[in-house]
Amino acid sequence: MAAAQEATPPSPLAPRGGGPPVQQQRNPVTLEPLGRYHISFSSAAAAASYRDRLLRLHSLARRKLRSVNGLWEGAVPAHLRSLAGSDPETELEGYAVTSGSQETVHIERKRMPPTGKWLKHLQEIVDQVGYGEKPPAVLVQVYPPTVTALEFGKHVQDHGVSRGCAWRVSPPQALKQRRQQPGPAAAGADGEPDDRGSTEHDASQSGPSESTGTMNDAPDKVKGRFVVVCANENEARRFHRHWNQRTLTAVSEHAKTTPCIVHASIINW
Repeated sequence: MAAAQEATPPSPLAPRGGGPPVQQQRNPVTLEPLGRYHISFSSAAAAASYRDRLLRLHSLARRKLRSVNGLWEGAVPAHLRSLAGSDPETELEGYAVTSGSQETVHIERKRMPPTGKWLKHLQEIVDQVGYGEKPPAVLVQVYPPTVTALEFGKHVQDHGVSRGCAWRVSPPQALKQRRQQPGPAAAGADGEPDDRGSTEHDASQSGPSESTGTMNDAPDKVKGRFVVVCANENEARRFHRHWNQRTLTAVSEHAKTTPCIVHASIINW
């Protein structure tokens, strides 16, 4: 099942009791998050059960938001109430997947390949630095993209020297430039919302819609974007905290000094 929504941290999507894995979807060229998550289930019945619960809670969230006097619980219809008799307000306390202001939840049911395109791209980069299997990694974007991977690595190295403790990270790895073939558009995008406030279709025969269109401008898309592989999770978190929103100074080809902003995010894969 693939759930599409605003960029929400993936942890609230995980079903209760641990449940099946949740995987954030990213653009296979830029590795930027797409605001979609794939949730794997052992059976169609389990997927349907999770879908029904998510849509029910989303409908409750919308009713609560639209309530004028705050007395919305007494007007909740029977089909939106928990079979276990749970209090609607209590149920919403732990619900953070979607916002009540969001009219619909777009859900796709499809069979997914074991490895997405963006994971293959990331794995190719990680394999070059020899940090083991699926090491912690940070996606870095420098804007304006006037800083090269080598130059950003020099900033990281100099900072480690100045603090007397080198960063335990790989040299920044530039994203690979690649040309994509047109991918299938997200099926069902023009579907009509059902009475539970969802847009759903069965896409079991279609492939993952990680991207749309041909990335003819791939060099521009990946310019100023790097992957930094870290020794462990703690180092990745420290690197993210220090470098995210940091201002660097770059010298352009015309010898002009340009301030650049670093955007960093930890890649969960």
